[in-house]
This record gives sequence, C-alpha cells and structure tokens, in this order.
Amino acid sequence: MKVLLLFLATIITLTTINFCSKKDAKTSAPPPPATTSLAFIIKNDLGNTMPNVSVKLYSSHSDMIKGVNQLETTQFSDSSGKLMFTDLSHTKYYWLAQKGHLNNTNGKFTTDSLLNLNANNIVSVNISDRQTLLIESAASYP
Repeated sequence: MKVLLLFLATIITLTTINFCSKKDAKTSAPPPPATTSLAFIIKNDLGNTMPNVSVKLYSSHSDMIKGVNQLETTQFSDSSGKLMFTDLSHTKYYWLAQKGHLNNTNGKFTTDSLLNLNANNIVSVNISDRQTLLIESAASYP
C-alpha cells in the first residue's frame, strides 16, 4: 500500500511539474522586436562634442529647409553630444541640428542611403556658424 501511494504521489508530482513547465513556456513573453534607430554624435568645428543641440528629423530636403512637416519630436543631445531617434522607418532622413547660431546647414544633413533595418544607424554631425548668404538682385536691368 505504501508503495502504491508513493508511486501515485510521484506520478502526480511529475505530471504537475511537466504541466507547469509547458504552461510557463507558452506564456513567457516573446523577445521585443528589434527596432531601427538613428543615433547622432554632435560636434563643433574643433571636434568637441556639443551638449543641448536640438535635432529635428524631416523626410525631404525641401521640408528641412522650410522647417515644415517635422517627423519626430525634437531631440536634444546629452552631455556627451549624443542623442537617438528610435522606431524609425526604412527610409532616408534629413535633419537640422541647431544650438543658438550654430547649425549643420553647410555640413552633413541627410543619411547617405536608406536606414539599415533593425539596426542602430550612427551619424556624426558637425555644427558651425558658417552660413550661406543668398543675395538676390531686385534690379530690373541685367
């Protein structure tokens, strides 16, 4: 009788352990999906990293120049000049990096190609006070 009770207790224990482990395996959360991100390292003309630089993303050069149709919330570089946009699409992006009178308009302002999917795409951006001055003549003669 003791052997029979011990045998039944062992079977019940093994069944319970097996059932629980299968149930736990089914209900465990899947790994989070990989995301596509664009990380920036912002520097000045001397090569020093720049904190508190605002960066705005756009889908076209025209939108960037006009400052319209911004894609994401403006991000600001941290104390080491770094910032990151996450959960981005597989596309080409344009950006305006700005702090006071310093910006990137005469430097790098777009990804060279479409972002690599499920990867951290990294760009280094220099901001400076070099500006392009556009002069248009209002004269009616050539």
